[in-house]
Amino acid sequence: MSNMYKEVDKTWNPLSGNCEHDCDYCYVKSFRWPVVRAKYSGELRLDENAFKPLGKGKTIFVCDCQDLFAESVPKEMINGVLVHCCKYPDNGYLFQSKNAGRFREFASQFPPKTTLCTTVETDDVALASRHSKAPKVNERIFQMKIMRTYKSDAKYTITIEPILKFSESFPKFMEFANPDFVNIGADSKCHGLLEPTRNEVLWLITELEKFTEVRIKNNLRRIIGGE
Repeated sequence: MSNMYKEVDKTWNPLSGNCEHDCDYCYVKSFRWPVVRAKYSGELRLDENAFKPLGKGKTIFVCDCQDLFAESVPKEMINGVLVHCCKYPDNGYLFQSKNAGRFREFASQFPPKTTLCTTVETDDVALASRHSKAPKVNERIFQMKIMRTYKSDAKYTITIEPILKFSESFPKFMEFANPDFVNIGADSKCHGLLEPTRNEVLWLITELEKFTEVRIKNNLRRIIGGE
């Protein structure tokens, strides 16, 4: 069963090389095909063969296997990706980054139908930082909050994945960013992470639904059950 976002029709991955965030649970690390492993190894670079027509009427997840807005990604590479997206304005585009503060640098360059997303695992900063070199989770939330003042016409979403143990303050933590909707997913590759219980996740969903839409990813069913 696919764990892709239900609203996404296709992915587009023009950025190759290592991701500086080096998350323990990154699914890209589990790839076994030599050509794919080679693509996401070494120095950052654009895959020129990927710059083909993107069509129209689709929702495209841009760089689902990389973080296009990580600090190490050169500005000209990001510009090149955004310019290509803007050539096909009839598509919707999802840009997801754990370095959400860098969205501001390109606020005027995103295509018309843009959704901006950041991921957090928990509201426990120390626990999240144990598994990733990305900016701290509280910084990601803060940056998403202020990004609305730079680009008010975009949609804003937060993905909680892989969900880790959290405190009772987690719903308020999320509400601060005022997301249009929230996705929740779990660890797909069984990395032995410190996860919440079924009842804790169900409580979180109830609390989040008081102020936003909640979308459940397929891999969360391992924790909460159901289909």
